[in-house]
Amino acid sequence: MVSKTAVLPLDVLTLRVRGLRPGKHELRFVSGASTVAADGTGGNTLGKITHAQFDILTEEGFEGQDGEVLGLEDEQIVIRSPEIVDQTRWYAFREVTLEWTLPHSVKNILVGLTKNEQDIGYKPGPKATTTRVLSDLEEGEWYFHLTPDGLGKEESVHFRIAIDREAPLIGTTTVLEREDPRDPNMTIRIEADDALSGISHYEFLVNGNHVAKWEDDGSHEYRFRSPVVGDVDLTLSAFDKAGNRSEAHITYHVESLSPPEIVLQRESFGESSPIIAEVSGLPEALVKMVFEGESVRQEGIVKLDQNGKGRYILRETLLPGMYQLAAVQTLEHGGSSDQPVVKDVLVTPSIAGYIGRNFALSLVFIPILLLLVLYGVWRLGIVHAFLSFRLRQKSIMRVPPALPAPSTSSPRTKVVSAPLQVKRVIRRNVHAGGVVDLRKK
Repeated sequence: MVSKTAVLPLDVLTLRVRGLRPGKHELRFVSGASTVAADGTGGNTLGKITHAQFDILTEEGFEGQDGEVLGLEDEQIVIRSPEIVDQTRWYAFREVTLEWTLPHSVKNILVGLTKNEQDIGYKPGPKATTTRVLSDLEEGEWYFHLTPDGLGKEESVHFRIAIDREAPLIGTTTVLEREDPRDPNMTIRIEADDALSGISHYEFLVNGNHVAKWEDDGSHEYRFRSPVVGDVDLTLSAFDKAGNRSEAHITYHVESLSPPEIVLQRESFGESSPIIAEVSGLPEALVKMVFEGESVRQEGIVKLDQNGKGRYILRETLLPGMYQLAAVQTLEHGGSSDQPVVKDVLVTPSIAGYIGRNFALSLVFIPILLLLVLYGVWRLGIVHAFLSFRLRQKSIMRVPPALPAPSTSSPRTKVVSAPLQVKRVIRRNVHAGGVVDLRKK
């Protein structure tokens, strides 16, 4: 701690220090110009004080770091280690530091290191020494003993140190046979052992990617579903309870299913029309369908019947453009096709789709369209009425009756033919007379 404080005469200088743990500790003042406390007469108040002892007191039952219980130090001895935070666990350290605190009433201590928890300290240790470094510990379970004043086993305190630096030994690993080579459900029998701390767990990598962490239930058989098909490299890592690791490599093969077939109902689809495709594959297979495009992704499952047939229908209004429909089939045991089959789907614009995309505009456009349609119907009615009227007028015209032939019996009779005032040839359909040809004579 470094502190710089100006003190006037008759002032009281109070130093507040926060200790790490209870017990007796020293506070030393380093001599020099930086540690001067004027006494008002030109002297140094700290000149006669080189160090001081102080006690750190805590509230009873206060819990310190790493599980150290503070506040009862007048009656208890506490041993701790920055490396060994849990005495029930195994560690792979080569060097361990031990620290302890003693009650005020303890005058002398005996310390010792054995492999028996019931032993006591046997080597005198100065009370001022509160730490010890244990280097190059052999593997196994060790116990550090601290006995106050040589009182005996009842008063001794023990600290367990369990060291294991040896990696586990992996024996045989066997991939059990499957009835269907397309079945991705694997079973691997593993024989591994660790003489000191024992096997903690296993970890598996498939083609370099982490798959699972597994603790043996006593069967020594690890069951899992292969995440990939084809030739697979499985890396097995065995960890003991001290963190040491051994590796083994296993290879296995999972056959891939043939991809399904997709036949689109037509070459292109309107915006608002459903996307329909016929799907075929293995009998009773499950086909995962993925329809995707710009800002759209829809997934679905098509279950094929006993003949390996099924239908995919997607009912959704889509924007015009090109989309893709992909399919992968799987069987009940999990086997799947290696690569998906992909079809391009073309969506074309339509009036219904435009109305769906521009609903607010449609509220204005639809009434105008209806008015135009009604207006057109009305105009057609007028034209039809006019044409019908003209047709009725012209159909009134009839062909004039033929003149009687001149009589040859009376020579006095003179036949006079009235001129027909017809200037053009008229050909029309007459309801009663058919085609009438009138020519000027």
